Amino acid sequence: MSDETTDRMWVVLRDDPSSTIPVAVCGTRAQAVELAELLGEPHRAEPDGVPVLPAGAAVRVRQWWSCRATVEDGRVSLGEPFLLPGAARPLGPGEDDQPQGTVQLDEEAAELERAVRGQRVRHLAAYATSAERARELARHRAQGIADQDI
Repeated sequence: MSDETTDRMWVVLRDDPSSTIPVAVCGTRAQAVELAELLGEPHRAEPDGVPVLPAGAAVRVRQWWSCRATVEDGRVSLGEPFLLPGAARPLGPGEDDQPQGTVQLDEEAAELERAVRGQRVRHLAAYATSAERARELARHRAQGIADQDI
């Protein structure tokens, strides 16, 4: 990223013993570094990490959905996808808005099921940028596990 781009801002922070306090937001790294140097210790310049949406730019948001599934005795139980509250974030200019997703197996829950009930039960959660994709990922992974258990 160029030093003078305006798709991200730079923040000048003051590090106090108990917290970090934002002092100013600058449009360029050079401006933030200069200000931090003029203010002296304990100030520093850091990229803000918050996308800047230029005037007139389309507002786009990435939502995250989850869908849970359970595999027990070769049977798949698939839950309904649900929106993850607080997980949405704005997309900055040029950021990819293609569907994304991942699946996580809950190995601790599987161990607990085995220890308590003596049964092989697998729990998983799929996370994706649409309800349909979350459900598809959960179903595909759960069915793969069920097929292995047969």
